[in-house]
Amino acid sequence: MTRKQLYWGFSALVAVACLGAFGICWTVLRDPISSANCERIQLGMTESQVESILGKPADLQFHPRHGGLPISPGTNPEWEKNWFGKKKSQFRFFWVEADNATPTIIYVHFDFDGKVCNKGFSPGGISVFR
Repeated sequence: MTRKQLYWGFSALVAVACLGAFGICWTVLRDPISSANCERIQLGMTESQVESILGKPADLQFHPRHGGLPISPGTNPEWEKNWFGKKKSQFRFFWVEADNATPTIIYVHFDFDGKVCNKGFSPGGISVFR
């Protein structure tokens, strides 16, 4: 094996390792509570289907008459369930976790049959209140 072949072989190995590390970090650090995943939630889905999209059970549950997402006309929701994401602040080119930020939230209303009848998304961000 020549020196040139060794150089290119080693360079290819380093490139593949870097791409693999980036891919692992991207999937591990990505927050499932996002507007894209909120869009995947469809009316009529069950709670288990919503949990499979968001990757975890709801963080908060209450009767929707007490705040949160406004009730959709023509629906009579029994429960509002909230999924909280990471507390993030956006800097110029990237997001970082921040203690003084509000988390991203996905709100979902479930009717008496346990089916989605309304949904909403709050992007969170920096909060001036602590």
